[in-house]
Amino acid sequence: MFGKLGEMAGMLKQAKDMQKNMEKLQDELSSLEVVGKSYCGRVAVIATCDLMIQRVSIANDCLETADSSIVEGLVLEATNNALNIAKLTAQEKMTAITGDLKLPEM
Repeated sequence: MFGKLGEMAGMLKQAKDMQKNMEKLQDELSSLEVVGKSYCGRVAVIATCDLMIQRVSIANDCLETADSSIVEGLVLEATNNALNIAKLTAQEKMTAITGDLKLPEM
């Protein structure tokens, strides 16, 4: 009987440790920045791994020579790229903490 209680106590400790690690990870993800670029590299978007856009950088020559719809497309492409990189990075870091546990996506 006491063996089962010891196992449960161990599981509770593991759950608390994982919760602490997840809280630390959330803080880390909010400050960890990734860069997504358009295919041509003339637009870059910096996002945090908690999926917040921080900055957008557009090359001057792109603004001077490109039609606004082209610039909009490049910004959209770079933004999607940055968000995808951020999601993958967050997922990798989450897997390092949770192992094989199947948790809902962020």
